[in-house]
Amino acid sequence: MQETLKNIFFVHSAPLNSYKANTIQTLHTVAALSRQNRGKIFFWGRAGREKNWLELVADHHPYFENIVLEGQIVKIPEMTRADRSKFAAFAQRLRLSFLLETIYFLTQIYMDIFSKLFELRREVNWIYTRSHYIILALLPLKIFFKKLSYAIELHDVPSSRFSKITWDFTLQHCDHIFAVTSFFKDYIPEGLSHAYTVLPDGVDECYFSEAFNLVGDNKSTVRQFGYFGRLTTYGKDKGIFDLINAFSLLDPNDEFSVLLIGANTDELREYGAFVEAKGLHDKIEIIPFMAANEARMIAHRCDVLLMPHPRNRFFEHFVSPLKLFEYMALGKVIVNARLPAIEEILPRDKFSISYEPGNIGQLADVLSKCINNYSELTHLGVCVMREARKYTWDQRAVKILNGMI
Repeated sequence: MQETLKNIFFVHSAPLNSYKANTIQTLHTVAALSRQNRGKIFFWGRAGREKNWLELVADHHPYFENIVLEGQIVKIPEMTRADRSKFAAFAQRLRLSFLLETIYFLTQIYMDIFSKLFELRREVNWIYTRSHYIILALLPLKIFFKKLSYAIELHDVPSSRFSKITWDFTLQHCDHIFAVTSFFKDYIPEGLSHAYTVLPDGVDECYFSEAFNLVGDNKSTVRQFGYFGRLTTYGKDKGIFDLINAFSLLDPNDEFSVLLIGANTDELREYGAFVEAKGLHDKIEIIPFMAANEARMIAHRCDVLLMPHPRNRFFEHFVSPLKLFEYMALGKVIVNARLPAIEEILPRDKFSISYEPGNIGQLADVLSKCINNYSELTHLGVCVMREARKYTWDQRAVKILNGMI
């Protein structure tokens, strides 16, 4: 029987922004699908701070290859200053300014996606997105186009009651559910396990091909630690305060330096003040966000890479951080908090050295071991680099295509 080609309409509804992990993940996924899929990929993306997404790829991700897409980035009309003034004048009395602006904005998005899909109705047979609201808005299309299938990629579970109700309804009408960890099974409606694939995030091949600093090559007695990525998520600390506290407990004679790379302006100020208060300004340097290529070169020079996630529902069950797979591919010693979602990828004591999240004393002991017994840990880097080969973006794309049956 002849295989039906998968012509995928891929929707990324959040603004494309090279500072955001969801943009990086989406661009890698779309690029890998374009390499692995025999059908067409129609990509709908929303211009954010970048001029267009192909320029974003060229500037920030030069290792993308063979990107052949049939779609284009769509620039959503923004409210003019005059429009905003009218809305503000009208809505200020009603205290509905934000609501009206949101309704206007979402209407523009959904109408544009709907019209593009209608134009492509004879070609597209799959819709793929991370947003359940997008699928909810596009469900009526199935009334007219019976062969249209819906796939969603889950990265979190809604917290509000309304969002959870619409989320459950949407999942029941999806033809396949992809989720970055296995723990989403405990939250999705019953009876959907047959259409469920665990799909962790991935890593670019360049992390392997450029691994010129072999594990254990660093003969320096000053141990170099590195953390890469935002220091907060939705304004909440990602374990960085615990990390700084743990370093403050180390023996004053321990020789080490720490780079925390990826801070925004507020994080630079807040965490910088905390480092000063702990007397670690000569040991810990906080550096603003930088392009991925620059950060990767610095990561190559580190001995130990850090993932000090705190314990909460999101990090325990739903997190699949890009840095996890990038750290693995770099072949470095990894220190991570013991969280179920992380240990799905890094089984305890097999590929990394770990500690109980929130246990600052235990974390300090782990850091001390990395400084004083580093040679005993370098085998972990060798093993974890081999394991990382399972998580390339192309292999992830193959899992997506295999799920679309």
